[in-house]
Amino acid sequence: SKYWCRCEPIRWRVLSHDGNDYSLLSEKTIYGCRLSELGTPKWKNSELREWLNGSFYNSAFSYNNANITMTEVDNSASTTSVDPNPNVGENTNDRVFLLSYQDYNNASYGFVDDASRVADVSDYAIVKGVSRYGGGTYPNAWTRSPSSSEIMMDVYNQTTGAFDTLQYWWLGGVRPAMNIFFE
Repeated sequence: SKYWCRCEPIRWRVLSHDGNDYSLLSEKTIYGCRLSELGTPKWKNSELREWLNGSFYNSAFSYNNANITMTEVDNSASTTSVDPNPNVGENTNDRVFLLSYQDYNNASYGFVDDASRVADVSDYAIVKGVSRYGGGTYPNAWTRSPSSSEIMMDVYNQTTGAFDTLQYWWLGGVRPAMNIFFE
């Protein structure tokens, strides 16, 4: 089968800024994939993290990536839905990452209720298997936060904004985040 997608630039939502430092999140879910098929739900070893910081970073920002900063990403239990959480991993250094469960609850980022987490889905993400509608097969978007179950990750429904969990080998939507610096 052939699929045709509208090619459009990624639009970014400013989550916060401090002087010339900005934290950004894609407005839409831009991709659909599994977190990992390697037998681990930990963000550090996930195939999704590798894709975001490899293929995606190198193609989406190939002409202008000097302002994207390397960020120490907090993967501690305090960023997940449960604390203590036996499934957390080590902190990582990433240029592109997913928001955590707690990031998607951060009122200063504009996430004040379920409705504030709702995101549209790009045509390309739909082709990759992500549903635009809550009744679809894969309406959830990944966070980088493991749940209290060793095979589950926290996700949220892109249509309702409500949180749920998903097995790491299932298909979920991807909304990249990053930090940039402008002089």
